[in-house]
Amino acid sequence: VRQSLRQAGCSFEEIRYGSYRPEDYTAALHRCRCLLFLCEHESQGIAYQEAMSAGLPVLAWDPEKWLDPQRFKWDTPDVDASSVPFFDERCGERFKNAKAFPDKLGAFLEKLRSDQFDPRSYMLDNLTLAKSAEHYVQLLEETSRL
Repeated sequence: VRQSLRQAGCSFEEIRYGSYRPEDYTAALHRCRCLLFLCEHESQGIAYQEAMSAGLPVLAWDPEKWLDPQRFKWDTPDVDASSVPFFDERCGERFKNAKAFPDKLGAFLEKLRSDQFDPRSYMLDNLTLAKSAEHYVQLLEETSRL
């Protein structure tokens, strides 16, 4: 991944979960044009959503499976999952594995340069407090009918 980024002429900094302060992440978002989100399953989704809320498109590794090694202990070895469950074409691009990364990076950068992403609009359409509250009430109503 680093080699592909360098070959594409990208500058980057790395932030690792558990090794930064929230204000460091916020400051990094202000310095960046986009986010490369490498998380094997959505457990730290707030990070990519915060980037999208700040208007930064996301290139996300999405293996489409839950890869937590603990899943075998719980007898759930094959579970469909997403690292970016709240996401559409306005938000950025996904890639499934390292082999797909260079091509997806190229496509992502091309769209980024031509301003084809609008992740903030996705956030406003789907994940505001009001929208989330509406969705929560819908789930409660659906559950109460069961």
